[in-house]
Amino acid sequence: MDNRIRKLTISQKQYIETILEQYSMANCKPAKTSMAANLQLLTLTEAKIDIIEYQRYIGSLMYLMIYTHPNIAYSVGVLSRHVACPGRTHIQAVKHVF
Repeated sequence: MDNRIRKLTISQKQYIETILEQYSMANCKPAKTSMAANLQLLTLTEAKIDIIEYQRYIGSLMYLMIYTHPNIAYSVGVLSRHVACPGRTHIQAVKHVF
């Protein structure tokens, strides 16, 4: 019997690079955390930014979260609560996750 340790690695590096390019964030700097500490996101009654764009960002993050990055689950969950009425603070928080 073979006693060598075997390792399986899953990576979405290419997907991450593609979405960062798509959202004009290819040159962004990495953050130590996926969400800024003490961030308060207000619930808005009307959208201040493009809803479809915000939903695309969230969808891209959800795909990453489900398949290879469960570490962003809390941040994505918090940001997902605002898909109906996002504002500038919400989009900044999404970009911080990227």
